[in-house]
Amino acid sequence: MGEFEVEVEAEVEVEVEVEVEAEVEVEVEVEVEVEVEVEVEVKVEVEVKVKVKVKVEVKVEVKISGLEIGN
Repeated sequence: MGEFEVEVEAEVEVEVEVEVEAEVEVEVEVEVEVEVEVEVEVKVEVEVKVKVKVKVEVKVEVKISGLEIGN
């Protein structure tokens, strides 16, 4: 038989950057005239900003020492 030593060291680092920028502008104007005057003005402004940062680092070190194979 033999004797062997296994050493495993793992470090994981991943970097992900996601940037989402959305701008939505809606403008509605309605004018109705039937004895009555109706004026409707609708303004919608939406601003979305998303920032995601993920950092993962991978370091794997395997050390095998003193491995003997014999009959």
